[in-house]
Amino acid sequence: MQDFMPQWPLKVLILSSDPRNADRLRLAQEHRDLQVAIRGTRFASSLEVLNEPSCRYSDITAALDRIDPHILHFSGHGGEDVLYFEDVQGTAKAVQKQALARVLRQQKELQLVILNACFSLEQGQAFADAVGLAIVSGGSILDQDAIDFSREFYTALGYGQRSYIEAFERAKSALEMTGQMKVHLLQRGTSQAQDVPVYSSFAPGGFHVQFQLTGLPVAGHFVGRDPEMEAMERHLLPTKTQTGRKMHILYGLGGIGKTQLAIAHARKHQHTYSAILWVNGNSRDTVLQSLSVFGRRAGVDVVSESTAYAARRAPDMEAEVAAVLRWLALEGNHRWLVIFDNVDQTVRSNEENSQALDIVSFLPPADHGSVLITTRLPSLGEMGQSTEVGRLTLDQALELLRRRSGLQPSGDDMTKLVKRLGYLPLALAQAGTYMRVTKTGCLKYIELYKASWSQLAAETPRLRDYENGSIQTTWMISYEYVRQDNQTAGKLLQLWAYLDHRDVWYQLLHRGYDGCPKESSWLQALAGSEIGFKRIMKSLLAYSLIESHRDRESYSMHPVVHDWCAETIGWGQHDLMVAALTIVGAAVPGHSETEYWLLEQRLLPHVDRCVQQIDDMKGLHRLESAEAVDALHNLGILYADQGKHVEAEKMYRRALDGKEKAWGAEHISTLGTVNNLAVLYKSQGKMAEAEAMYIRALKGKEKVWGAEYISTLDTVNNLGNLYSDQGKIAEAEAMYIRALKGYEKVWGAEHTSTLDTVNNLGNLYSNQGKIAEAEAMYMRALKGKEKAWGAEHISTLNTVNNLGNLYSDQGKMAEAEAMYMRALKGYEKV
Repeated sequence: MQDFMPQWPLKVLILSSDPRNADRLRLAQEHRDLQVAIRGTRFASSLEVLNEPSCRYSDITAALDRIDPHILHFSGHGGEDVLYFEDVQGTAKAVQKQALARVLRQQKELQLVILNACFSLEQGQAFADAVGLAIVSGGSILDQDAIDFSREFYTALGYGQRSYIEAFERAKSALEMTGQMKVHLLQRGTSQAQDVPVYSSFAPGGFHVQFQLTGLPVAGHFVGRDPEMEAMERHLLPTKTQTGRKMHILYGLGGIGKTQLAIAHARKHQHTYSAILWVNGNSRDTVLQSLSVFGRRAGVDVVSESTAYAARRAPDMEAEVAAVLRWLALEGNHRWLVIFDNVDQTVRSNEENSQALDIVSFLPPADHGSVLITTRLPSLGEMGQSTEVGRLTLDQALELLRRRSGLQPSGDDMTKLVKRLGYLPLALAQAGTYMRVTKTGCLKYIELYKASWSQLAAETPRLRDYENGSIQTTWMISYEYVRQDNQTAGKLLQLWAYLDHRDVWYQLLHRGYDGCPKESSWLQALAGSEIGFKRIMKSLLAYSLIESHRDRESYSMHPVVHDWCAETIGWGQHDLMVAALTIVGAAVPGHSETEYWLLEQRLLPHVDRCVQQIDDMKGLHRLESAEAVDALHNLGILYADQGKHVEAEKMYRRALDGKEKAWGAEHISTLGTVNNLAVLYKSQGKMAEAEAMYIRALKGKEKVWGAEYISTLDTVNNLGNLYSDQGKIAEAEAMYIRALKGYEKVWGAEHTSTLDTVNNLGNLYSNQGKIAEAEAMYMRALKGKEKAWGAEHISTLNTVNNLGNLYSDQGKMAEAEAMYMRALKGYEKV
């Protein structure tokens, strides 16, 4: 057999056998249901089903020769190695599978064998080898399951333009929703047709990564949408003869169900793909974060060209993502699926947006694998095969509303409500949940809907992004009831409009407790009690306004709901915008915290959201409170740590402006921001600007605290580093010596800050070729660090490594090797 497409007109021969000495089967009903189902299909006239009832073993070859079918369908009883037909007395007669397979091999038109028989899996491969394809069960079969499978399979064929495999998947999916029957599709062992999806769960050992639903908004009442599901399977599933990358784009209105379709495909085919990467496509930052998290979970190695010491620093997210893309491009790793979800902000040639996403830059370089994109932007459909996700059909919408509300359709009431909500899945889900919780009927819900929309239209003119009012009104009804149940829950929804829509967790608010405005007692109470926090989240979960993720103890909000919050209940709430900013700013961790960079990455989407709100706000004078300007300073720290220098400078500049206005140019907090700006400029290579900031910070600290205060000395040391990088050796040496004398006086000769400056002097002397002076500094630093921190502390090992470099430059190879070996063993251990 060369093809898995039916040869039209199609002839089906059903061999029915129900021996009287076996459990009786409902074969007549199966045949009758088949005929009725096929009769209503598009190609019913070209699909002929012929039944051979009470088939005797002696009738088999005659029936095959007379009809010469394309499909042979057996309905009856089976055993481990046999199928049971009837003898002349109507009792069971066993026919060996190998004998029957030899007979079927002679049928030139036969393409497919279907065995609706208990325990027929063992026979299946013999029949598949004989004719090309076989559909078999893998255990006992309930009569109704067998009837349902047959009806769905032949109905799928009757509508045309489906291969046998696509019809099988359609019937299997329908059966999985209600039945227990396990069905299998088997192919000829040595002659599989081209472009047949790989249905086994095999994956190359080195590339298999278990699929996880962590953080995904999985609905419990997903309603099947066959055309969209079939399009994804056709365009994405890996095949035996696949050449080139497969790409499919789902686009359409926000809330139309694109994400749920993508999740349904991933769940259904999780054993077909070797790995499934779910990527949050909201922005460049979220894409980086999603890919880097996957890389860590999959154990992808990050190739680094830096020294061993660099391995102890915060991981470079860009490097992690590059490693994941290289891993996806490896030869043999071609059965993965990457899903970019909610890619709604792309790079345009005429606009600068640091969060806009160039999706092409995140595609693996190798031409293999599968990529699925969900987006609101039709223009992305040009990247590959695409499907516009439209509204649900009437039947699908009624089924979704019935499941969510728990109500049964009565008269035209539910149909009226479905039409009034525009067949939109998200609106129907919200309405159904509200109706279930409040025991509200369809007509009453329509009444509330109309009344609320009139008020909404009059009071919220900024709803310019949505032409259809059904979604907004549905959520307004839910919001009003949430607010009536719990005022704090309603306020949290408003605050959430100024945070990112995903990943809100208790510690985010609790860490930001000090940043909560004192006048917002509800927010302080929420941030101060985890039990209270969970109680409020429970109120929001009750109306499906948010979703929970137990593995991370966090909550998320659908992006369209979030947009609605921002444009309606949260619009113009500048006090809440400032509250969100101060909470996020106060949550930024210090560098002394363990793996602080992981928390920074988790906070980054919230930081981006706050900055977006600040950019949109005209009244910047509202950001002059102490909490607000401190938050801006902390946002600058986070951006700087993440290598986002432009954003960091913008935050530091705003913080500096606010502090100068509030406290003056020489206030200690103002000087702290000046110092951070200098550090940022130095990291960017802007040496003149950095020097100006350091000198300003130094003069200010000398005036406020004096020349020997520890913060003053830190800036002196930083200036030494700057001059050293500029090659201003004399100036650098002067700064280091001044800092060293000050540290020795304030902290003592063996304090770690003192020793760091000693080490810096060693570096400076080494670069000058002052070998003796450099060695003396390094040895002093080494002895001090060994005493203060121990022989295997990372700072101690850095100085050991520096000594190795010095000895190497001198040609003292034995001493250099000893230092390098000691440093290497220490790094490996630490």
